[in-house]
Amino acid sequence: MPSEFARQPQGLRELNYSSFCCTQTGPVVLKNVLSPERYKHFLSLTVAMSITLEPDDRTRNAYLQFAQELMKHFVTSSADLYGFPVYNVHGHPSS
Repeated sequence: MPSEFARQPQGLRELNYSSFCCTQTGPVVLKNVLSPERYKHFLSLTVAMSITLEPDDRTRNAYLQFAQELMKHFVTSSADLYGFPVYNVHGHPSS
């Protein structure tokens, strides 16, 4: 991890769905940790988060509908992947 990152990541046991994890470290760190199906599921969250965090208004607005669809997919498919529905998602996965 480059020293320029103010907050160094912790171990996999402390991993959460923060925006940093979703957009920066998660796609690399989790590639060989999660099953292909769960990794693809995680990437749907990663792409949605990247869109919503996009600083350019024009670019972000052009893809917001797609981000919303990805978030819905992430939440609704969680029950199938993990065996239980997700009740604690309140507008943002890290809330």
